Formats: sequence, C-alpha cells, structure tokens
Amino acid sequence: MYLYGIIKTITTMGHIELFEKERALGYNCFVDTWIPNYYFFLEKLPQLLQNKVSNKHLLAVGCGTGNEIDQFCNDQSWHVTGIDPSPEMIQQAIERFGKRPNVHLIHGAIEHFEPLSPFGAATLLLVLHFMKDDGSKLQLLSAISKKLELNAPLILLDITGKDESFKDNLNLLSLLLPESLPEAEVAQRLQRIERALYPVSEERLVQLLHEAGFGQPCRFFQTTIYMGWIAYRR
Repeated sequence: MYLYGIIKTITTMGHIELFEKERALGYNCFVDTWIPNYYFFLEKLPQLLQNKVSNKHLLAVGCGTGNEIDQFCNDQSWHVTGIDPSPEMIQQAIERFGKRPNVHLIHGAIEHFEPLSPFGAATLLLVLHFMKDDGSKLQLLSAISKKLELNAPLILLDITGKDESFKDNLNLLSLLLPESLPEAEVAQRLQRIERALYPVSEERLVQLLHEAGFGQPCRFFQTTIYMGWIAYRR
C-alpha cells in the first residue's frame, strides 16, 4: 500500500548534480528549447506502457519538476511516486501535484527509498549523463531494478553517444535550435555538453542495463544526442 499527495525527505546522494535556484526555475524552458520533440516523447509515455503494465504503480526517478508525472496524474488508475535529490525541483513538483491523491513526492535518493511493494514501471529521464561511469551509473540503475517487479519496464531518456558520431549529432542539434538564441549561449551550452557531462556509448549503456538486472533494451526514440530506451526487469 502506498501513501500519496505527500512529500518526505530521505538522504540525498552526493554524486548527483543538483538543479538549484535559478537553474531549477528555468529547467522546463531549457528542455523545451534544447531537446527537439521532448514533449512529444513525454506525451507518448502512457501509450507506451498501457498494454505492458498491469501494476500501475510508476516510479519516476529524478522526476525534477514532474514533467513525466504530468502525463499520468490525470488518470486515476495510475499511482506515481516521484523522487528527486534537488529540493528546489521537488518543491516545484509539489506546487504542481501536491494535491493529487495519486501522486507521492519524495526529496532524496532512490538508494535509500524502501517501498512497501514493488513498482510496475519506472522512468529515468535525463539523469544518467550527470553521473560519472565510475560505478555511479550502475549503482543508480541497480537501485531502480531492485524496486521493480519482474518484467516491469524502465523507460530511459538520456544523452547517448561517444566520439565522432556524438560530435556529428551534437552539430545537428545546434542546427535545430531556435535562431533567437544568442550565439554565445549556444556555444557555451554545447561546450558544456561535450566537456562537462558524462554520456556513454550505446554499447556501454546496454552493458550497464544488463549488469543492473535488465534485459536487452530497445531504442525507440532519438533526436540528435538524446535517445529513448525501454528495458525490462529480469
């Protein structure tokens, strides 16, 4: 049994980059600008899961302001637990969904969250590329796996790719950005993506998912450097 419409705090993870203050406030505008077809991807999440999930308890890991939660909360057959380490981001989610009886919000880290029963599905959107591949990515994916029932799907969206193909996709992304964006801002952001984040290749992502307890993932979405996957808990 789950409790909904409340927030609690559990210990946060020191190796996750937090979105705070102005950065948290501008997050939704940023993703809409920098991720082509981002909202199309979100809108299709219920459709992707509707015939694959009987246990409609969804775990939204790194939920931020709750954009993925927004796709499910109007359907009372879904019960969503969102968790995020950033107090500013989760506060925005509270303001959006705090009165929803089928939404439960947690400030903290998934590793320290112990549900009363396994979830039937999970999402992990735009989180892994902030984490180094030093065991941190695997630790997070393994923690999610342990919270899911057998054969439960995980939907993943992340920056993916390495080397020349990644640079090619990054260049294509720059061509799809709004022309109104200042050139200096675009150059700074592209440099940050290339030098300050930690994307991995498709092959490495598949390996990490296997090691965490998931079966072979299927890539179903790509828009330049951003790729969407679905994998099932083994």
